[in-house]
This record gives sequence, structure tokens and C-alpha cells, in this order.
Amino acid sequence: AAPVALPGAVSMSATPRTYDNPFEADDNEAFARFRGLQGYDITLDLTALPDSFLTSVLGQTANATDGIVTEATTDVIKRVAILGERQVYTDGTASKELFAFLYCLPNVPNYEVETASGKTPKTVSLSLAADPHPYSRKTKVITADNTISATLSGWFAADAEWMA
Repeated sequence: AAPVALPGAVSMSATPRTYDNPFEADDNEAFARFRGLQGYDITLDLTALPDSFLTSVLGQTANATDGIVTEATTDVIKRVAILGERQVYTDGTASKELFAFLYCLPNVPNYEVETASGKTPKTVSLSLAADPHPYSRKTKVITADNTISATLSGWFAADAEWMA
């Protein structure tokens, strides 16, 4: 499927979920310790979630007659990929890094309301679990200094090779 823009991104953080697997040899537990990656816990803050995301991803139902979107305990949430870009600075030079978290399961967002006394709007905080893909085991891909221009220009295309 073609990527769909999710406008109004304010911030995003992705925290790796890791595990330690210590192995003891020569009476030393750290002799052959290795750490594994189980995915990422992502928090995406947005100005709002579009109705299209509520219905096509979170499985909520839109009523065409009255325009109400309904959430139910029977909603089936779909996995998505989260693609984006960030500014990086290397030796004082700014460049952009493109990224994708490939197999994400969103949670229903928190719902917060407060009296609007200022001009700073409340954001919607969407949490997602970026798990390893069941077949490729990929969790995240990013561009590097030597990423070819065809990959960069087609990053947000539906048939991007790196998504498989």
C-alpha cells in the first residue's frame, strides 16, 4: 500500500527494547554476554489524528449519516510502518536522515482534555510497538551517508525495496 502522510507531527521518540543473555564461562558471567533487540517503544506526538487514521488503522467506525466516529472493544487495529526524517549534524554540517520503523502496532491514543487558556494546543500522544517483522526480523531502517539517490528519492514510495 502507498504510504499515507500523517500530518501535524510535533515530536517522536523511539526507545529500544533489549534483553541481556548472559553466559557464564571461566566463572565470569560477562565472558560471553550478548544483548538482543526486541523492537522499539515509540511515542509519536501529533496535533491531531485524522479521521482516516482512526478508521483505517485503529479500526474505528465512521457513520456517514451523522459524521460520528465510534470506538468499540471489537475494533481490530492494523500494523503500520512509520516513516519520517530528522535533521542530523555531523562535524557541524546539517543533513537529513530518513528512517522507517517497519512493523508497528499502534495503541489507541490517550484522550486528554483541559481548559484552553493559552495558545498552546494539547497534542495527541500515540504509542506504538515496533516489533521485529515475523519473516525478515527487521525493525528499523535508516539512510546513511552513502545511500544512493534512487533510494532517497523513492523513500516514501509504496514499492520501496527496503520495506520487504
